[in-house]
Amino acid sequence: MNKTGGPGPSLPAIEDTTRRDFLVGGAAVLLLGGCGGSGDGDGENPSVQTRTVRHALGTTEVPRQPRRVIALDPSSGINLKTLGVEVIGAVKPNIASPAAVRSLLPEAELVGTESAPNLEKIATLRPDMIVMPSYEGEAANYDQLSEIAPTVAYRFLNPQWEKMLRQQASFVGRVDEAERLISRHQKRLQSLRGRVEAAGRPTINYLRFYAERLGVCVGYLETRLMSEAGFRFPEGYGHNTESPRCTSESLEQLPRLDADILLVGVDPGAEDLARRYRESPLWRRLGAIREGRVLEVNTGVWLSFDYPGIQMMLDDLERALGLLG
Repeated sequence: MNKTGGPGPSLPAIEDTTRRDFLVGGAAVLLLGGCGGSGDGDGENPSVQTRTVRHALGTTEVPRQPRRVIALDPSSGINLKTLGVEVIGAVKPNIASPAAVRSLLPEAELVGTESAPNLEKIATLRPDMIVMPSYEGEAANYDQLSEIAPTVAYRFLNPQWEKMLRQQASFVGRVDEAERLISRHQKRLQSLRGRVEAAGRPTINYLRFYAERLGVCVGYLETRLMSEAGFRFPEGYGHNTESPRCTSESLEQLPRLDADILLVGVDPGAEDLARRYRESPLWRRLGAIREGRVLEVNTGVWLSFDYPGIQMMLDDLERALGLLG
């Protein structure tokens, strides 16, 4: 997914096992907290095997306990896995390797890409539910997918990851579990904010090297998390939801991007561009560079809209705060 809400560059390959381990640990916590949470309130009659759920494109009758779910975007698949749901099919993110998906959803078969799912392969897996995103009230292939299995669409709402998680959880009757995850996140965020405030609320900025440009985004999930954690931003940047945008920044514009702490991410294929910027005297003059307050981050993680990925973003913010000494 891109920042404007449509399909676009998503997760690059994630080489470590941190996120996979998080999925296992998160599922264990949910089991200890109690499973079989409530649904969304529609069609709640335990004597029948199906129920009717509302979603972004209407209402659909779905299994009360789906066991063969296919997710047509990475975030919903990972969220459903974290909620304890069996995900048998997943798509390859647009700029990731298949190994990245298999490390996060090892039991799931690949059924095409995020932008071009393979309908024939989806049908051969005989899913009992398909979950997909809807962008501005539209979802590609929805009618064809609905002929294969009950298909539900959640409304994509960057940066409102909690609302997306709640939608996904309502489809599979795991709303209580989703609320527990959100509560855990809020407690962790509150603790981090206390430490950021104790450090004087330093400024921070996230610089992402795309394949052909250096970009900084305003008003999306990454800036929302940094703002909620108590960080401030350089003038002209930050979390402005009324005017979300991603800007291209030239070498000459580097000084205005400087902050107490810089997060730097490099997309696959952007290594040469990042090297040219880093070799520039303007880069080396940045205060954060001179003080060694730069944290390299995985751009795939920082494109996350799933709960484990968001917790990894908080991991990075905690490490960034530690750079102040």
